[in-house]
Amino acid sequence: HEPMGLGDCPPISPTAGCEDALQFFERLISERKLVQKRLTDIHRKAMEEYRRLHPITVYRPGEKVLIRVDKEHQDKHLEKLERLWKGPAEVLKRVGTGRYLVSTDRAEEVIPTIRMKPFLERLRGTKVPLHYYTEREEMVDSEKYILEKVLKHRVRKGKHEWLVKYRGYPEPEW
Repeated sequence: HEPMGLGDCPPISPTAGCEDALQFFERLISERKLVQKRLTDIHRKAMEEYRRLHPITVYRPGEKVLIRVDKEHQDKHLEKLERLWKGPAEVLKRVGTGRYLVSTDRAEEVIPTIRMKPFLERLRGTKVPLHYYTEREEMVDSEKYILEKVLKHRVRKGKHEWLVKYRGYPEPEW
């Protein structure tokens, strides 16, 4: 035998190598099962959280819905301001999990719930209270300034400043 050189491997005894390989594959199988169990738990928790945040919408026959325009069936030359929702359409019956038979203006179609939303009748002449809006107090007349013109702009010590002329005041100010 020649001495071992760079890149040569030492001889392997067949019995020791077989035992090591068997142990390796047994350990690999057990770790695979452990990883699979952990991933299944992670997916289950994520699914529960998604279902909690996004409950399945159930429509009854006769309800009116709007249908999102299907991108696959759109013309390629649609404009930016084209309508995203069409309708109203009437729900005829539930076909399967998350799918409904809907009567549209063209025909009866099976539509997934992800492309549907409830149709709300217009509130003709009805005032809708905006709970998040509170009226501001009016400013005293002496505090009102009406901007006439912005004359210049500058940056001083990292802050933006504008030279402005207010209506009714002779001199512009920064």
